[in-house]
Amino acid sequence: MKTFYFLGTCLLLLLISVELIFFKLENKEIPWREIATNLNTGQIVLWIFRSLEIIAFVFIYRHMSFDLVGNLPIWLIWLSGFILWDFCFYWLHRLHHKYKIFWLIHQVHHQGEYFNLSLGVRNSWYSSLTSIPFFLPMALIGYSPESFIIIGALHYFIQFYNHNGIVRQSGFLEYIMITPSHHRVHHGRAEIYHNKNFGGTFVWWDKLFGTFQPEDRSLPEQYGVPGYSDHTDIIALNHDPAFKSTLNAQGEMVSIPGWVIFAGSMLLFFHLLYFIYFEKTLDGVYLAHLFFTIAIGTILLSRMPHVPLNRLNLNLIISICVFGLLRICNTVDFTLSALILMYIIFCISLMIRFNYRWILSGTKN
Repeated sequence: MKTFYFLGTCLLLLLISVELIFFKLENKEIPWREIATNLNTGQIVLWIFRSLEIIAFVFIYRHMSFDLVGNLPIWLIWLSGFILWDFCFYWLHRLHHKYKIFWLIHQVHHQGEYFNLSLGVRNSWYSSLTSIPFFLPMALIGYSPESFIIIGALHYFIQFYNHNGIVRQSGFLEYIMITPSHHRVHHGRAEIYHNKNFGGTFVWWDKLFGTFQPEDRSLPEQYGVPGYSDHTDIIALNHDPAFKSTLNAQGEMVSIPGWVIFAGSMLLFFHLLYFIYFEKTLDGVYLAHLFFTIAIGTILLSRMPHVPLNRLNLNLIISICVFGLLRICNTVDFTLSALILMYIIFCISLMIRFNYRWILSGTKN
């Protein structure tokens, strides 16, 4: 499997080199800086997270699979798996454009302003993590991890073709596959191109679900994300979209109902009772962590009911960090674990309830 990926990557680099030669022969501008950025968006980190995606798939396959395809002929398993993978990818891709929480990750791929093969490998570090829920149905149905990996690799390799900047029209393939022409529409900035052509390999999903748009050759070819600041710094490239969106949301004031504040206060009060009861028997570091949680939580809750969103985020971050520190120091028992976890759930519930407009808001891209 490693050899398969290695050879595929080598072939990709060869094809990029061939494409650059064509660009040179046709006197096209070669965006050297952007190509370098595309190839260096953090592939090693993405590779690590890809491993987590596979681990999740293996876990579901081993413990929750319904094994619905095990008795099928081997050729039918592979064919149906190939089609099902592409169906899952279509919805993965479509929802990554619909909901901002996904778009902030997928946006990295769309930031490129030049359409060429290197754009095919420009992806966020976290793209494999947000892919996990969309492909798990394959594990539940019973497709093996080996078939999932091989089928996925084949699809991604095919998708390199639809990123090439040389081919204008692909003949009869235009009716079957997502071709460069179809995918230029997807990356294009023209209004009629927004939220169109989400398919990975086959074009029929877009035609079936009403998201297909043919290329209009009369429109100028403009790519990229409006308002995006060009980055060669891979940390900024992978995190600026989420960071800026979070900052934009921080000034929004939300009103927290009184009963919610009461629930949070009661949880903190139970922390206080625990602190008082065990004060003389617990380690100093343990008590310091617990005191910090109670004090900060009390201050933050006291400044409700009208609170900016960033204070809700801070509440959650602090409670998670304290829990993590206590676990690392091995100084947390079951009772305190339950209390802090309940408070973390409380903070997450607040974020989902009052940050949902930010998390689930749509995007025009």
